[in-house]
Order: sequence, then C-alpha cells, then structure tokens
Amino acid sequence: MQFQSKIQIIFIPGLPDSVLINSNKKIMDSLLEEKTSLQATPIDFLPINGTDYIEWYVGNAKQAAHFYKTTFGFQSLAYAGPETGLRDRASYVLQQGKIRLVFTTALLPQGDIACHVFEHGDGVKVVALWVDDATSAFNETTARGARAYLHPVREECRNSASISYSIMPGRHIC
Repeated sequence: MQFQSKIQIIFIPGLPDSVLINSNKKIMDSLLEEKTSLQATPIDFLPINGTDYIEWYVGNAKQAAHFYKTTFGFQSLAYAGPETGLRDRASYVLQQGKIRLVFTTALLPQGDIACHVFEHGDGVKVVALWVDDATSAFNETTARGARAYLHPVREECRNSASISYSIMPGRHIC
C-alpha cells in the first residue's frame, strides 16, 4: 500500500503562534519529536482516487448542458431520457478533461428530482467519488457516523462492474 507525503501544520494549545515562529530549532524539534512519538502513523481509511462525476438536479437539463458546452467548452458524452427508455427524467453527461458533469431534469411533476428542484432550485445533488473498494469505504464512513442513504449496490454492464452507495450528510427535506 502506498502512502502520499503530507504536510502537517501543528498547533500546540496554549502556545502562541509567534512563540512557535520565533523559537529556536532545538525546541521546535523536541516538540515535533514528542508529538510524533505519541501518535502512530495515520492510515487513510478512505483513500479517494478522484471525483467520478458531479450530478446537478436542474429545471432544464438541455439548457444547462448547452450553457456549459458553449460557455465553458464541455463536450457531450452521453444522454439518457425517453428515447433511451427513461420515462421520468432526462440526463445529459458532459466532459472536459477529467471533469464530468451530469445535468438531470424531471419529466414528471412528482418524484425526488422534481421535489429537489422545487425546494432548492438548480443545484448539486450527487458528488460521486472514485475509490478502490466502495464496500470498504461504505463500512468505514458509516462506522465513523455517516448515515446510509443507499446501501452498496453492485451494477454489472457487459465486461465491467461497479459498486455504488450513498451517505447522507444532512436531513432529507422532501
């Protein structure tokens, strides 16, 4: 398992910042040595490889996708809607380099998407993070207090498979 180097800024309670800055190297080294001897090397319980996509719930997904394509240079990657068998929503997937945005709109006046747009207006609903082991990530985050919104689900398509889950950072309004 590989670890990335991290820079840590250490604040010692009761010691003003000016003392840390002006103190001699010997005192600073002894403080740092004491701190590191008390702590074991932290292990990243949730190694995140990057962001897979960000999904927006919007009132008009076609218009939002057009705006991002013409203003910011995104390219169309995928579409799902009535023509592809989805009757309740339409989604446009745009990409620019490593950035993927999904704009989803409700096609019916009821449902989660319509409720979210009605209550909050256009906004981000899903931030999908890319991890090596989604089941382990789910177990670690819920063990630390995250509330499950959707338990791990395995989805298979042709030669690939993925596991997805959702945790809820706050209270669901609708």
